[in-house]
Amino acid sequence: MKRAPQLAVMSILALSALPVAQGQCQYTVKSWAPWPCSGGLPMYSVITGLNNLEAWCGYRPKCHGATGDIPVYCPPGGSPQELPLPPGAGPKGAQAVAVNDFGVVVGFSFQGTSGTVKIGCIWKPDGTVTTIAPFPDGVISPPYAVNKQGTVVGTSAGKPYVWSNGEMTLIPTPVEFPGGYATDISDSGFVVGEYGHHSNGSLRGFRWRDGEFEVLEPAESYTVCRARGVNDAGVAVGSSNAYVIGVWVGSVATVWTKDEVIALPSLPGHPFSYAMSINSSGVIIGAASLTGYVDTQVAVVWINGEPHKLTDLMAPGTPSIGNAPHRINEVGEILPYGSNRILTPLSPLAADITGDCAVDGKDIAKVLADWGVTPWSAADLDNDGVVGGRDLALILGEWTGSR
Repeated sequence: MKRAPQLAVMSILALSALPVAQGQCQYTVKSWAPWPCSGGLPMYSVITGLNNLEAWCGYRPKCHGATGDIPVYCPPGGSPQELPLPPGAGPKGAQAVAVNDFGVVVGFSFQGTSGTVKIGCIWKPDGTVTTIAPFPDGVISPPYAVNKQGTVVGTSAGKPYVWSNGEMTLIPTPVEFPGGYATDISDSGFVVGEYGHHSNGSLRGFRWRDGEFEVLEPAESYTVCRARGVNDAGVAVGSSNAYVIGVWVGSVATVWTKDEVIALPSLPGHPFSYAMSINSSGVIIGAASLTGYVDTQVAVVWINGEPHKLTDLMAPGTPSIGNAPHRINEVGEILPYGSNRILTPLSPLAADITGDCAVDGKDIAKVLADWGVTPWSAADLDNDGVVGGRDLALILGEWTGSR
């Protein structure tokens, strides 16, 4: 896999299998009311999973005087509802972590009194709860993601796993580097995750589908890497990192296309960055920081390969999201980590090719530059595989002029 220089990001995104995203000018925030508990402070839900139909899942702390968590699911346009505790759940309860477009929710229960053993489970729309048994010789099986087909990925017996139709399969990471977990799965079946450890330089991301395993290498001048998200085209995102004598000394948000390793540009004054999720439009979300510590961290969205501070794209009067982004879905909604809020794109301009919140001469210039048969071009506004007169007409129909 070839490592691409950072300055070549835009040309690579245009020519690779990564669709260049159309701009989203502003975001607004939706949040949910706290759970009714008698007396004391309100108990808010923590949203951990989001599908493409505005359904979400997560958990809420038990009411005052009790410890532990209760899994929660909110259907599209509905109200949050409690999910039943899985068999064997201990006093610390359970958490839901992901939901697909058919309402299948995955998560884990805390077994025993310590809460250190996490056993995976699946809540189906018919009300049944299925336990994901650990792989032989394993003791845990927490999942991280589920796709439309109901395939679940997670970790068990120190390896990443794929669970489908009641059967768990371990993804065979290199034997000399034990440990690993799968972090995401696309509806097309691509799985990403990581294995190894940063302390000895063996930490690597991986991409897997249908038995084919691929090691993802870090961007140039970095020593280790991790993969966190993948879209239907198999484009993976995560970070390349440098670790020296017990200290993280560098991190850059990274994209892995079919053939290239791309270091994404970070925000000015925030040299540390990482990516968490990517949708099929190529919008990437993550965070950047001054020193690599959370207290200097700001949420970032990369549009057309360029970073934007997410707070700069919030609609006037919108409350703070409070945390770095965790997931982005196919309609551009963003889920912050550890929050009860979801960010929703506000009236995006479909013909804003350059992502600058205006439809003007720069967008026409992009159409003229890509004129003809140009797959994966942002200028192909009608998605027919050809950049031409109909795309130009769509720009003129949404013309705003420079702002």
